[in-house]
Amino acid sequence: MLSVEMQAIAKDLIDQFGNTYTLQKIDIQGYNPHTHKNDITVQDIVAKGVPETITTGGYYSGNQQATLDGIVRLGDTKITMYAEVDDIDESWTVDGNNILFISKVGFQDNLIIYDVFVRIS
Repeated sequence: MLSVEMQAIAKDLIDQFGNTYTLQKIDIQGYNPHTHKNDITVQDIVAKGVPETITTGGYYSGNQQATLDGIVRLGDTKITMYAEVDDIDESWTVDGNNILFISKVGFQDNLIIYDVFVRIS
């Protein structure tokens, strides 16, 4: 985890230089026989983040190896971002792109700092 001072600096830099991303999670509640469709719940969150293209193998995020089992490849994108939500995982998308791997790297002022790996399509 990042030190408290580094977390504050990371948040300030993300605020200043970061892009805006939409995180989305779609939950299928089940099939509705009356509408002949699945009932779904959509949760959208706007987050700030800084992208970085993966250019080397064996990339680490915190203490976890993100290339484990070939999940993250050269050319994928790591976005260091913060959000107020604690349950972001690989079931979410970032601007419509599936999350390949995610790790929490810090906490600052009720915000959680994540390293999010996506393959931009």
